[in-house]
Amino acid sequence: MVKYEFETKYELVPTTIVVCEDTARCLIQFPNWKNKDEIIEYIDKNNYICAGIYAVDEELLKEINFYLGGSMLTTINEYNLIERQFT
Repeated sequence: MVKYEFETKYELVPTTIVVCEDTARCLIQFPNWKNKDEIIEYIDKNNYICAGIYAVDEELLKEINFYLGGSMLTTINEYNLIERQFT
């Protein structure tokens, strides 16, 4: 499992992307409107498959899901369940 972080000015929590090395599936945690396009471009460029997106903003979830697919996760327990499957 590999973890990438995207720092954004004035945000308390960085956006993280966790990638399973075996399957190229990825999880996105804490995306925001400022780095949404950068995340979409990064995942598309590296041919990762989006397994899920965890965020509290439903509009942001729908926007990212439109481009990348994957499950829209609204609780950290759902996120942790998928992340445990990664190697």
